[in-house]
Amino acid sequence: MPPPIPPPLQKIHDQFVEKMGFLGTLFGFNKLLGQIYAVLYLSPKAVALEVLMDALHVSKASISTNIRELEKWGGCKKVWVKGDRKDYYEAETDFRAIFSKRLVDALKRRVSMVGAMAGDAKKDLKSSASDLKKEDKALLLFFEERVRKIEKTKSKLEFFMNTVLKLL
Repeated sequence: MPPPIPPPLQKIHDQFVEKMGFLGTLFGFNKLLGQIYAVLYLSPKAVALEVLMDALHVSKASISTNIRELEKWGGCKKVWVKGDRKDYYEAETDFRAIFSKRLVDALKRRVSMVGAMAGDAKKDLKSSASDLKKEDKALLLFFEERVRKIEKTKSKLEFFMNTVLKLL
């Protein structure tokens, strides 16, 4: 358990936690996730879930759900504390690592969605080709060309993403 925060620093701590909660919402996270990160970030020692519950006045379920999300995008990590069976967490302080992981995960999801959409469209076009009248085949070819453009764009996005990863 981290040592108690002296009253003059408690106000600064609480304001920081509140502002990080707001900042989290600007980056697409919920407020609590940002606040959990702030408590971890300002703690000189690993923090147990119960400490987070007390600091933020929320349920263990809310803390658990959000701490798993925070772990998923690299904002914190679980650490072992000798002689204790509780789960403890520390903040990742390398902001570049956090943001690059978040960016890469978001890009991968979106590129995957583009690929799935193009694949579905390609299958649908192929299966409907035999049902079309001769005069509609030109429109089918046009649709197929547009889907190929999407597939090329997906390939370019994957190349871009891999290049960005190397730069980070």
